[in-house]
This record gives sequence, C-alpha cells and structure tokens, in this order.
Amino acid sequence: MLAQELKKIFRPRLILAALALGVLYYSLFLSSLGGLNMAVRDMQAQWVQTYGAIFSPADIRELGASLDELNAQADRYLAAHPVAQKYGITDHQSYLAWAAGDFDTTQQILDDQALFDYLTGPETGDIFSRAQITESVIQEYGRMEQASADHGYDKWSYDSITPRELAHVKAVFHGRDEAWRNFSPARDGGVVADYTVLTLLWTCVFLGPAMTRERMSRMIPAQYASRRGRSHIRTQLTAYLTAALLCTAASALVFGAAVLWRGREYAFLRCRMFTFWQVPYCWPNWTMGVWYLFQWAMSALLAMAGAGALFLLSRTSGNYVSMLFKLIPVFCLLRWVITRTLTDSFYFSNALYRTAKIPYIETAVPAALAVLTLGLCAWYVRRIRRQDVLSP
Repeated sequence: MLAQELKKIFRPRLILAALALGVLYYSLFLSSLGGLNMAVRDMQAQWVQTYGAIFSPADIRELGASLDELNAQADRYLAAHPVAQKYGITDHQSYLAWAAGDFDTTQQILDDQALFDYLTGPETGDIFSRAQITESVIQEYGRMEQASADHGYDKWSYDSITPRELAHVKAVFHGRDEAWRNFSPARDGGVVADYTVLTLLWTCVFLGPAMTRERMSRMIPAQYASRRGRSHIRTQLTAYLTAALLCTAASALVFGAAVLWRGREYAFLRCRMFTFWQVPYCWPNWTMGVWYLFQWAMSALLAMAGAGALFLLSRTSGNYVSMLFKLIPVFCLLRWVITRTLTDSFYFSNALYRTAKIPYIETAVPAALAVLTLGLCAWYVRRIRRQDVLSP
C-alpha cells in the first residue's frame, strides 16, 4: 500500500515539473559553486594530498619553494605579454608595483585590466591567484606558529567575539590538539542550505497536490466510511515522510555531483573545521565530512517537518488554489529557518547562534520542528481513527 501511495505522489508530470524547477533553481543559485576558483581549488587539493590535513614547518618550507617557482612562472608569462613589454614590466614584483599606481588615461586602465585578466585567466592557469594564495598561507602559518610559541594569540577575529568564545578558540588552537596546524580551504558555508531549499522546493511540488487531488475527487470521505479506510491514513502519512526523505536524498546526490565532485570538495573531507587559514571560528573541531553529515541530517529533519506541515494543511484544502495559498507561507517560513540554521552551522558567524549565544543550537531547531509537526500529525491520525464515520 505504501508503494501505491508513493506512486500517487511521484506522478510523471510532477516529476517533469520538479526536474524543470530544479534545473532553473540550479542555474540561478547553485551553478556558480559559491564562486570558487577551480585553479586554486586544484592547487589546494594537491597540497592536502601531498602534506595531509595538518601542515608541518617542513611542509611550509616546501610551499615556499613552490611559491618561488610560481613567481618565476609569472615572470615568464609577463615577459612574453605585449602590454607588460609596453610598460617595461619584467617580473611579478614590478607588475604589482605598477598595478598599485595611479593611472592617468583610459588606455592605461584598459591595459591594467587586460594584463590582470591574462594573469588570472585560463591561459596562465590563474598564476596570479595561485601565487597570492600560496604566499598568504605561508604568512598566516608563520603568524600562528609564532603565537603558539609565545602562548599567545595572533589571528584575525570578529569585533564581537565574547570572552567565552575567545577562551574556546585559544584552547583549541594552542591546547593539546594544536589545531593551529590544521589546513582547510575557504568554503561556502551556505551551500548545504541552498541545496536544502531545493529539497523543500521538490517536497512542495510533490506533496502539495497529492492529498488535495484525493479530496477534490471525494476519495477521502469514501475512504473514511470504513474502519480499514481510516487506518490507511497512517500509510499516507508514512508516504509523505518517505517522499520528503527521497527528495532530500535526490538533493544530496546533486550536491555530491556538483560540490563534492565537480567542486573538488571531496579532497577536503578529512580537513578539520578549525584551521589557521581564513575560515570563521566554530565550536566543534570535526572533519568536514562529519560537518556535512550533520548538515544533511538537519536538512532531512527540516524536510520531514515540511512534509508533516503539508500533510496537515492538505487535509483542509478543497482545491489547488487553496493549497497554493497555504504552500507559499510554509515555504517562506521554512526557507527562512533553513537559511538561519544551516548557513555556517556550528560556526560563530551562524545567524541563529549570534542571536541566542547557545552553542550547537542549530541542531535543536530542526529537531524541535520535526517533533512538533510529527506530533501534530500523530495526534491527527489518532483522532481520525477514533471516528466511526466522517461525513463529507
């Protein structure tokens, strides 16, 4: 019976509509991969493959040697470019000095842009960004190494960081774990939130019309005329929740293909959340793989909460227009919750944490919503089953 209910939910036309909306949403909000520079991403993935997720001073010295080679490559690229020859630019340092100056003519501005596009383009493999990132990593590691030797603290921080947060950061960075050695690249902290919105969109497309369709065809009054029919409501609720989990799984597969594989994020799953590199502070020091698992678990709870809300609303919707007016506020509310809960979850920059100042509060909100909506669904199912006859 569950298979039949799922078949009624996942109708071919709805699947096509969901795919069309998914492609549109992906092209508008997800295709940029958070603006990641893939040349830099590949270089950082090579670092983790070569040195591991924890950098040693010897590793940093090797990075210094690779920086010299990158600068030498940049010098060769510049020497061969006509714009650089026009202004007497012979190496990387002279280019930086020239680019930092003031330009008097429009032509100079255009030449500056052309030379920058050349150094950051595919022809040079974005040699400029790779050199800049490598130099910045070496400098940041040196500052953190000196701070650890002095038992001090020398890392950029938020102006609003509290004494409790600062004590936690010091303990993790310079305590037993010496997390200041950890390397993890910059990331888009809201990427799972964006994919969870895709899950919510698909959930609304599939579940919104399902029960309304039966109500419009007067199937529900006929179903409730018998005790066996009234007991079938449990199967329908199970189908709703199963469909929400399937939508979550489908969104996670798209995430895996687009972010973990195409975005090279798979190379950094063993990296820790705490790092000397420019990433916001956080409470746990999990690997990135565990962080993603927690985020997708919260995503599944939010999807189930949405499915429970749609199940209850669909019981009182006599037509598609009525259901649509109920879908819109539910979608907007859950999208707001998703954004505040999953964006930078467990980091100090998370909006929900900044409001409540309670560590790990991000896990409580999806769980509370799921318990609330599923509890209401269980109460509704129990009330229906106690009725002998339900009139139209």
